[in-house]
Amino acid sequence: MMKKKLIVSFLIIAILTVLSSLSVHVYKTVAYSGNSIDLTDSNLAFSLQQLVLYGDSRMHPEHSQLVFPDKMTEDKRNEISQQYKDILDSKSYLFDEVYYKFTNTQNGSVEDKLNINKKNKRFHLELTYDHNGTLHINKSEYYDLFTNQLIDGALENIDNDGDIKIDNPKNLKVEIQIPKVITDRKLLAQVSDLEAVLGFFSMTLFCGSILIIIFMCFIPIEILKELNPYKTMKDWFFIVNAVIISLALGIAGSAMIAMIQGDLSNQVPLYFIKTNTQFNLNIALFTLFMIFYLFASIIGFGLKYIVSEGVLNYFSEHTFIHLFYKYVKEKNEQLSEMAISEIEKKNLALTCFVSILFLSLLSFVPYIGIPLMVVYGVFLYLHLNNKLIDIKQHYQQLIDQTNRMIEGEFKEITEDLGSFNDLRDSLNKVKDGFEKAVDKEVSASKMKTELISNVSHDLKTPLTCIKNYVVLLQNTKDEQEREAYLKELNHYTNRMTQLIEDLFDVARVNSGEMNIKKTELDIVSLLNQALIESDEILSSKKLQIIKNSNVDKQMVMLDGEKTYRVFENLINNIGKYALDNTRVYIDLNVDEDITISFKNISKEEMNFTSEEIVERFKRGDKSRHQSGSGLGLAIAKSFTEVQEGKFDLTIDGDMFKVVLHFKK
Repeated sequence: MMKKKLIVSFLIIAILTVLSSLSVHVYKTVAYSGNSIDLTDSNLAFSLQQLVLYGDSRMHPEHSQLVFPDKMTEDKRNEISQQYKDILDSKSYLFDEVYYKFTNTQNGSVEDKLNINKKNKRFHLELTYDHNGTLHINKSEYYDLFTNQLIDGALENIDNDGDIKIDNPKNLKVEIQIPKVITDRKLLAQVSDLEAVLGFFSMTLFCGSILIIIFMCFIPIEILKELNPYKTMKDWFFIVNAVIISLALGIAGSAMIAMIQGDLSNQVPLYFIKTNTQFNLNIALFTLFMIFYLFASIIGFGLKYIVSEGVLNYFSEHTFIHLFYKYVKEKNEQLSEMAISEIEKKNLALTCFVSILFLSLLSFVPYIGIPLMVVYGVFLYLHLNNKLIDIKQHYQQLIDQTNRMIEGEFKEITEDLGSFNDLRDSLNKVKDGFEKAVDKEVSASKMKTELISNVSHDLKTPLTCIKNYVVLLQNTKDEQEREAYLKELNHYTNRMTQLIEDLFDVARVNSGEMNIKKTELDIVSLLNQALIESDEILSSKKLQIIKNSNVDKQMVMLDGEKTYRVFENLINNIGKYALDNTRVYIDLNVDEDITISFKNISKEEMNFTSEEIVERFKRGDKSRHQSGSGLGLAIAKSFTEVQEGKFDLTIDGDMFKVVLHFKK
């Protein structure tokens, strides 16, 4: 056992280490190696404007870029000129990671720092100012940034009421390139898309947590229960574990987000990281990832432990409700020994309240207040003691019967218990009330479990489509496109609505909550109605319906809505999965009971069993080209059986056959 514990401990530490390392690597890759830069949504625009102006000052030192109004004093001009020079100098970090080439197109002089190959290039910009200052640029969307808005970069953080102008560069060609991988933190702060990085980071945390939870589910619970911290936390109350895990995940996640925000904005939040930013930041993120994934593994262990112990059994032993129950039971045993009944406790509470009120009034009486309190206390004690002695015998009989009920003996109490007869009658009703409450709780728990297991399976596709069309709708202004997108959103919303309604139908049947309203109806007419209303889907597949019936009319006691739903689901299933241009046979025979069979040829190979296809969310079209929830046959089977009918499904090669049996 010790050897197994060491192996499992090593495996858990190994996977936590690997996942944490991969998570840090993924973050670094996404944050430091982006694909493209959009200057219109980036803080980099001002810096590149200043780089162009810097290039102009290098190639044309005689050119005065700032144009001052005549009314401005010389001191003010010098002050602004110095501020302007300081701004350009503050962008010196750009020269380390932004590659550029300045060319004086008039005399041919060049300052070249282009040493990056095309594969490692994230951003490339070429600007040429002719002798009139007219700009020619390879990215026309940035034309205004380097002409009309060039003053924004030149006078960044300088007070300007509009009097100061910029004289655009002349006879200058500038080439600017930014590499894919950026290591300078100041430059990274200007080009990073923080929202996208945080979104990818959240997805990394989610996927990593799911992996570790799945991993924990494959480890034997007997070994995990002997390892810390799982060994310690398994004995704690559920709410305590939930609070600790939530706090740990929240603190670790928030700390990582704060560090990422600081990293991408050049404002690392902790001092010790600043001493060696890259290395220490990686260590800090790795540690927080380890903590996060450790508590994710605790969640995985907790889920497995709850299942192994039994959900009801676990929550009955690890909740404060159970603790309170034990406390009440202990006090009840003590009260039983003292022979104090519920009625006596109420009278005692009233007596205590009156006594407290009376004693409070006595406390305001000078001189004799305290002696009167003592006298009243003695009198109260004697009175209560005599009262308890009078009722002890009857109450003890009630306690004896209550103890038998605690042991599970729910027999009616017939003895005369005097003043406790009302309580006796209430206890006699406990059995019926207890059984009803248990049945209701079990039914609700069963429905909840069914819904959770169903909903998580097949909602992803419509949700994803809705999300995508919402994004498309936000990014288009064309009215025709918007109408098309809204139509698709309505389609997928209706699909989700139908899926949820199907889920509730199945859940209600399985939990016994389905309300059946049987009426006398003609089952032949009901079948004909379902065929007529499904004619469109059958005709679209060119299916020929061959219907045979040995009666023209057959009255039967069934729920019309549920029975019609059975027919509708079966016919729609035929319309979706039957081979085009084939015959469909529907036979209705009335003998000792009513038998209705549906037979068709499948267009797909049916590599599943008849038991599998009627499971919830099981579909014959595994590639899911056809829309649907995968609940049609399950609902049809459930609605048939809940009406005391029988649902038989057989598969013979490509022949798909369903036979319904109803009582006459």
